[in-house]
Amino acid sequence: PTRAQALALRAWAVTALEGSGPAARCFRSALDEVGAGSPSEIELMQGLAWSTHQTDVRLAEPFARRALALAELGGGDEQTAVSQTLVDFLCALGGKGISIDAVARAVEVVQSSSRRPQIMCRPDWLHGMLLMWEDRLPEGLQRFETMRADAIARGDEQSLPFILFNLARAQLLLGSW
Repeated sequence: PTRAQALALRAWAVTALEGSGPAARCFRSALDEVGAGSPSEIELMQGLAWSTHQTDVRLAEPFARRALALAELGGGDEQTAVSQTLVDFLCALGGKGISIDAVARAVEVVQSSSRRPQIMCRPDWLHGMLLMWEDRLPEGLQRFETMRADAIARGDEQSLPFILFNLARAQLLLGSW
């Protein structure tokens, strides 16, 4: 389990530093090492879905759905909420509609947890982007402002660039140059 967690953290670091292609290779490599049915498979599938979606959303969705199926079998409420959010996000990217209310419910589940998933799969971050896509800019702005304050309070420097980018984008779209 410790090695699997280390491999997952490495793959997320590669995602941030090198981009989606190298990250997808890292997530696949980690999956090969931990094997099917490992508790770490959920997070690795989430990461593979995220790193693959930038190339082809249709290829990413099965990974997210696998993560969701595993989470529903025993990953707990938080992992189920994260995985469901990722599926909903990828469906929105694929033109299948935006499930803002479902994602908002997932935000509540994850916020009540002491553990925070990687920023790229966090329901609050994905919810903020979906709000902006729905032209609900003030709500999106509020979501990112809340996330910024939380990241600063927790010392979560890794998440800040992703949050600040979207916070600035929301402000720009609202005319607050």
